[in-house]
Amino acid sequence: MVRMGCRIGLIIAVLFIFFSKPAGAAVNSSSTVQQFSGRSFVGVRLSSLHLENTTIRNMVLEDVIADGAYFHNIVFDNCRFSRVDLRRSFFEDVVFRNCILESGKAADGTLRLTNFEGSSVNNVLFEQSRLYKVRLAELRGSGGSVSFKKITDLVPEEGCELLLSGLELRVSVEDSLISGGKIKVQMGEKNKSFLLARNSIFSGFSGYCDAIFMQDCTIADSHLGAAEIVVRDSSLSGTEVLCTDTGYLAYNHYPADSRGSCNAVRALGRGKLYILHRDPAPAHLSMGGGNLEARNITLAAPMLGSKTGEVTRRLDLRNVIFKGGSWRYLRLLSGQWENVVIEPPVIVDESRLENVAAYNLQFPLGEPWSGIEESEASLYFGLMRRPVPFSWEEVHVPAPEDWGIVWRKTGGH
Repeated sequence: MVRMGCRIGLIIAVLFIFFSKPAGAAVNSSSTVQQFSGRSFVGVRLSSLHLENTTIRNMVLEDVIADGAYFHNIVFDNCRFSRVDLRRSFFEDVVFRNCILESGKAADGTLRLTNFEGSSVNNVLFEQSRLYKVRLAELRGSGGSVSFKKITDLVPEEGCELLLSGLELRVSVEDSLISGGKIKVQMGEKNKSFLLARNSIFSGFSGYCDAIFMQDCTIADSHLGAAEIVVRDSSLSGTEVLCTDTGYLAYNHYPADSRGSCNAVRALGRGKLYILHRDPAPAHLSMGGGNLEARNITLAAPMLGSKTGEVTRRLDLRNVIFKGGSWRYLRLLSGQWENVVIEPPVIVDESRLENVAAYNLQFPLGEPWSGIEESEASLYFGLMRRPVPFSWEEVHVPAPEDWGIVWRKTGGH
């Protein structure tokens, strides 16, 4: 009995020391790793938690408060974070690998979040992990990154469909499946925000950043908006793409979605969007607004106008085929068209084209215009044919390196 009493006293003393570490105390030696690896912590507060240069395996945190924690050069491997408060914490060079991070209802029935809100992040990686309704909101990046790699179970926060929001962040998605939810990161005083994705599938997704680069992706029923945007070597269906500065849709496929609706691309204000193509299959793609340039593409019944009265400042076309479509309400101020083929029917109700110069404009199936008799407003086609081709500049499609970004190994030691 005496020995048992001593052992119980020793255990109580160890627990007291562990949960009463002074503020800012670091846990970074191999001997103290055992305090976390393989351990479960339920319903406790980990005050001033400070971890560095550590790999922690098979740890469980459940109903834990650890706000204001500090993590540097940490790998969490096969750990579970269930209803854990990590608000206003610091994460640098941190990996969550094969982990489960989840929000849910506590024993009393109240909803409790695994919450990273307001945290500072730099070089954080979620790899092959499950994120279920985790709050990754108002993250502060200062040019740092958050990466998702081999993620197939990412469920947005309940009620707001938010996957991630923040300031001055570089968000990357690789080899992942994102179904639903929104990523919204904004520019700060010093750094742009970026969304970079490759070899991933997006469905019902919304992404809004200063700059977006996506390559080798499948994108369906989604919305993408940025000042600068590049989507290349990808498949888009039922997707809207907006740019306010410069955008490039290069060498993509544009199939119709299951409802038969097409993609829509728009340049806002004085922004310019390039559409570069080399696939002979008809593209289900509508265009409007700002300044647009399309090359080497066959458009399947596209819409070019907008009932809202949106003006397309300039539309340049080279080696483009229109297979019918609607130009209803189109307001086009200028353009140069070379080797353009237009097949009927093209609806031109209340359409107005001004200052369009054309070389080798063809109507192989006869006059393509439809709806002229039913039009309630006057039509104006300011098309001027010219005998010689135009000069065209070579278009350079930016890579992440042009933005000062290099794909590289992310997170951890």
